[in-house]
Amino acid sequence: MVQGHLAYGSYDKDFKYGLKLERFLHRESWTRAGLQLMHDVERLGAEDDFLSEGLYSSFAHSFGGTNRLSRVKLGRLWLESDLFRGFTQQLSLKLKQHQALGADFNFAYYTDDSRSQTRSDLQIAELGLSWRYRPGATFLIDKNERFPVAFNNAPTVRGAYDMGLEGWAGGAFHYQRWSLGVEQQIRLGSL
Repeated sequence: MVQGHLAYGSYDKDFKYGLKLERFLHRESWTRAGLQLMHDVERLGAEDDFLSEGLYSSFAHSFGGTNRLSRVKLGRLWLESDLFRGFTQQLSLKLKQHQALGADFNFAYYTDDSRSQTRSDLQIAELGLSWRYRPGATFLIDKNERFPVAFNNAPTVRGAYDMGLEGWAGGAFHYQRWSLGVEQQIRLGSL
């Protein structure tokens, strides 16, 4: 599967692009491997919408905060598979670089404990493991896409672990981030 976009920014006079290549390794277990490349702008600190299934989540997270943008270069490799029905696991490697965009966005951070040296770009190398469990979910499959249908109204549980790889491929930070989330759809009826 191939997805992509190309755009031109009239403000910074630069082309933006995104490319996502994905290949099925085993369709029965929905095992896929992929590559994503991107050169675009985004709000610093915006949530990475790679794992989300919503089409407009990136826009919604940045709405109202787009006056302080950064230029982003991103490369990502991933492997994803269903370990059993309703349980999907993903392993990913991400390289991401942020650079402040615009004269009114003076971003910098200290690189040493004595606070004598600063750096104005962020470079992140990250290894991630995430999972999603949808108990009792049935999937409608349309070629290379699938859509979950939960007849039992059970919540979806998500978890992720990300580790910053300082010193690897230019990664500037070592960190560990754990996240856990529960999503429940509630039918309110017709309004």
